[in-house]
Amino acid sequence: MSAALAAPLEAPLDADPADEEVKAPRAAASQSSVGQSCEAAAAQSSREIAPGAARPPDVSRQAFAAVLDSGSYFSHCGVPGSMSVSLCVAVQEGRAVGVTVRTDPGSAAIQACIGRAVRGLGFPRHPDLDVVRTHFSAE
Repeated sequence: MSAALAAPLEAPLDADPADEEVKAPRAAASQSSVGQSCEAAAAQSSREIAPGAARPPDVSRQAFAAVLDSGSYFSHCGVPGSMSVSLCVAVQEGRAVGVTVRTDPGSAAIQACIGRAVRGLGFPRHPDLDVVRTHFSAE
């Protein structure tokens, strides 16, 4: 991995450094998973379906949205309004079998809290693995 070097800042010779505003560096976006990630669960999923076998109807996007899209399940995690949150959730048999949480800016503690909250949710039951993604924008 290579890092880009930034050009030095140029200031007038008579500039007073105390007059310049000091800005803290912004934390980079990051992601984490508590337990198996959404992507790993999807990669491990293999289900053979016999031709003509009876199958339950697929779960609709609206059914998953009813569970995930409110965000109320992670209200206790202390997500600041300036943070965006993206979720990837692998769901099978009514439970999250893989979860990946991405926040911008990154925060491992908040990602872990949200991941645990998602794993505690109940989802519509279906034998197939479904991958559901949702995003909460920063205010």
